[in-house]
Amino acid sequence: MYTLHFYAATHGDDLRRRMDEAVKQGIPVFVSECGATEATGDGRIDERSEQQWIDLMEQHQISWVCWAAGDKDESSAMLLPTAKDGGPWPDGVISPYGRLVKGLLRKYNP
Repeated sequence: MYTLHFYAATHGDDLRRRMDEAVKQGIPVFVSECGATEATGDGRIDERSEQQWIDLMEQHQISWVCWAAGDKDESSAMLLPTAKDGGPWPDGVISPYGRLVKGLLRKYNP
């Protein structure tokens, strides 16, 4: 088993090629941490690169888990710092990244 972590605004074609090659060699792959931001957990959200990752994972039927369902003041947090600890979490406390992830989960997990 090969576990992979990527952050779309930092990790691009080189890492995607490595994942693709592992799959072609018959190695099972699980993306156990991923995000659309930079590897720092902050910075820009790269929706284009994120979609390239999603497309490749869907092509190879690779399961993936996004980072992070938290409310830290950084772009990779799915909730805004104003979110209540135990929820509920209405749309007004979901971050831009959280909205992106919510859309992806709905699209690929109907």
